[in-house]
Formats: sequence, C-alpha cells, structure tokens
Amino acid sequence: MVHRERALQDCRAQLMATHAAKTALRTASGTAVKIKRLRQIAHVNKVRELVRDRDLVVVAHVGSMTLNEEIEINEALVGADAKMTVIRNSLKVMALKAEGLGELVPLVSGSVAVCAGDSNVKLAKALIGLSKKNPNFFALGGVLAQRQVVEAADLTKLARMPPREQVMASLVSAMLPGSVLQIPSPAMGLAAVLQAHVANIEGGDATASEAKPAEG
Repeated sequence: MVHRERALQDCRAQLMATHAAKTALRTASGTAVKIKRLRQIAHVNKVRELVRDRDLVVVAHVGSMTLNEEIEINEALVGADAKMTVIRNSLKVMALKAEGLGELVPLVSGSVAVCAGDSNVKLAKALIGLSKKNPNFFALGGVLAQRQVVEAADLTKLARMPPREQVMASLVSAMLPGSVLQIPSPAMGLAAVLQAHVANIEGGDATASEAKPAEG
C-alpha cells in the first residue's frame, strides 16, 4: 500500500514536472514569436519612414558588399541627403505597399536595397557615381515625387538636371516685371523652364554625338 502511494506520488510529480516544462516552453516560444514580430514591425516602420514623402525613392541592386563598401555607399548617400536600407525583401515589400509605392515591388528581388532622398538630383548623381565605383551597385528603378515611375536610364538625365533651387530661381526671374517672358501661370512657367533645361541637355548630347569622329 505504501509502495503504491509512493508510486502514485512519483507519477504525479513527474506529470506535474512535465506539464510545467511544457508550459514554460510554450511561454518561451510565445515570447520569442512576439519579440520577432515586434522587430519586424519596427523594421517595416523604419522603411516606411525612410520612403515617406521623399522626392525620390529608388530600388538598387547591391550584390555582396564588404563592410568598407557598405560604409562608402552609406556615406555617399548621406552626403546626398539620402539613406539606404537592406533589410529582408518581404519587409521592404510590406513597407512600400503601405506607403503607396507598390510600383517598386516587382523590383524587390534578390540582393537589393531601398534608397530614398529629399533631392532627386543629388540622389541620382550619388547613385550614378557609386555605380561607377562599384559594378555590383546600380539602380533598378524608382519613383519620383511619390507618383512618377522612372527607369534606371532616366536617372542619368535626372542627375544632369540643375538643382531645384536653380530651377526655381530661373522661374522667379522669368516672372518678374519687365521680363521678356509673359507667363500666365506659375505652373506653366515651371513647365517651360523644365522643358528648356531638358532641351539644353538633349541638345548637348546631340552636339557631342556630332562632334565625335566616326569610327572605322
């Protein structure tokens, strides 16, 4: 009888210990999952803040970067009033969709980074300069002013545009009393100035092409 009671007690003790261990494991697993989820939310929010209301958002291929290369890229982007993030693609996609930049989602594949800045000209120049130094780093495409999709080739033209301050100064000068141009509205004036700058750039390309001696 005594042996039976001791056996029952031992059995209860083992069951209680097993139950306690399982409960502790479930609690630990639940905590780990919760922490992981909170980290993911924090990463997504960080990307959302990075791209929100930015003048230019670009998805760039980064390849395998060394620490020195990553530092160099980040320093160049900071100098262009921009930043970069290289978190998991699934989190980038969530952030881009949440900020209405779903047009960039098809580009988020493989080793890519999201770059965003407040000056489209500065960021475009920085990206082109970095791609010349590092062949594994190059732009795939982007969104300008939160609405206009631009291809990688468009960034070269964008980088050659004058700074926004210079464009605005030209527009203001054109609208001053006594100016040669008669501008009915600021919007039309800005469009005219931008078209003139684009024409100058394209004209410069054409002139350079004509001046180049024929091969062969």
